[in-house]
Amino acid sequence: MAPTPMSTCPPDCDALLARVKQSGSLQVIVRLNVPFQSDLTDQVAIAAQRKPIQQAQDNLIRDLAAAVGQSPLVDLSYDATPYLVLSVDSASLDYLINSTAVAAIEEDTPNSLMFDLELGKIQAETDRLAAAQTTVAPLDKCLVAGCADLITEARQQRQIRIIIGVNGKWQVEGSLSPADQQAQRAQLRLAEAMLLKRLEPFNIKLLATWASIPYMSLSADSEALQYMVTSPSVTNIRKEGVIPLKDSVGEPRN
Repeated sequence: MAPTPMSTCPPDCDALLARVKQSGSLQVIVRLNVPFQSDLTDQVAIAAQRKPIQQAQDNLIRDLAAAVGQSPLVDLSYDATPYLVLSVDSASLDYLINSTAVAAIEEDTPNSLMFDLELGKIQAETDRLAAAQTTVAPLDKCLVAGCADLITEARQQRQIRIIIGVNGKWQVEGSLSPADQQAQRAQLRLAEAMLLKRLEPFNIKLLATWASIPYMSLSADSEALQYMVTSPSVTNIRKEGVIPLKDSVGEPRN
């Protein structure tokens, strides 16, 4: 299935170029011009679709580096979806706008609809993540200390270090085949990326994530904590060090 035709950089490429010339650098979401289906369930078909996506990502990064004389800063890339998040200067953005390998470009902001809407449709990697999310009562989220106490402590200290659970379908890897383990890890990465985008307006710092379990370590202020307490994307919140994650889950990736 061919990509849906889109304007290269809605609503206006000139506006994007003006912003990058003013600031010197801009973080953009690049939608690659490769076929993509978000509703695949067969593992063979999923693997077959991933290969051209990854090849297109590698080709664009290589060609962009050759065109502007330096390698681009790749902020995010995805195994299963035709997207890259890049930090670019005006020369790099101009190349991307005119590249036939690019279907669309959008500034990466908390309201970047192109990226979030297509990520939200992915069933092969997320197994209908939104449908699998469970309703979590806010008062049940904060382990040991109550949510009100955590928010008060964050307000007094300006920020506190916490570990949060990311909502989504998850199983212990020992019960999964190698292919299912990889699919689950991709699902976790997508869920984490989507949550971090929603947290961009708040004062948080990502400290660590884990490759195989749905947890992230953050420092956060009281406003960020208030958002996470009510967000369906967060299953639980604990102050770091109060209930340590078991050694069996492995070391965090920084």
